[in-house]
Amino acid sequence: MTQTHTPTPWIVSPPLGEGAIQIQSTGLNAYGNWIVAEVPDRTEEDKANAAFIVRACNAHEELVAALEELLNEAQVDESDLASLAEPASFRLAIDALKKAKEA
Repeated sequence: MTQTHTPTPWIVSPPLGEGAIQIQSTGLNAYGNWIVAEVPDRTEEDKANAAFIVRACNAHEELVAALEELLNEAQVDESDLASLAEPASFRLAIDALKKAKEA
């Protein structure tokens, strides 16, 4: 079964009053923006974590597509790594793509 997530792009919404920091979708549903997550505290670390989550999620699909295209154009998969003179960058790309596709 394929799980779907709230559509990107996401944004960090500044807290209202004493409320939590919210990560929201910029798409609208019947009630307004989708609230993807709430970060309960408002420390600088919490703000940085929320911003990091948003950057990672917003870039995910493009990064996966770029890695797939890179490996496809280079015609490299795991079975080819042993025969390459410089396999390290391809190993990084293959491993990152696997991690990005894990459930």
